[in-house]
Amino acid sequence: MSFANQVCIVTGATSGIGLAVVNQLAAKGADLGLVGRNQAKGDALTASLKAAETRACLVAAHLGKKEAAQQVCAAAIEHFGRIDVLINNAGLLMKGTALECTDADWDSVLDINLSAAFRLSRAALPSMIRQAGGSIINSPNIERCNPIIGAPPPFSQLPWHYPAKNASSLG
Repeated sequence: MSFANQVCIVTGATSGIGLAVVNQLAAKGADLGLVGRNQAKGDALTASLKAAETRACLVAAHLGKKEAAQQVCAAAIEHFGRIDVLINNAGLLMKGTALECTDADWDSVLDINLSAAFRLSRAALPSMIRQAGGSIINSPNIERCNPIIGAPPPFSQLPWHYPAKNASSLG
């Protein structure tokens, strides 16, 4: 499948699954809107993509902030003229037990893992509607929606909230 001349926004683009998605899309010809919190990692990734002749722009943003979704989509539209694909991949893991979790910790997880995906989708939709097409992909790890009791690491070491946040992304 070719993504030539398709504008793809990837959140959580500078590491893990997001970085792997970016590399695959770049290999298939996509133009990439990269979203990450770490400016230095984002700049390095953008430079390496441009050196490989991939059109890319970085939006260093904290997706837990309500205005970030509009900033991300506006930057992609300004740079590329449209949005064809939005991949909501960014996620936050909390350390500690439920008893150690504060309301602020829980709110941060929901803001990044759930609310940001909603806000980004809502911000990308007008561009997709104008061009009569587009795709939004929410990226929870389906295999991690149920706790794995007695499983070997790394599955036994997943934070207690991880299944709940992934299940919420699936609707």
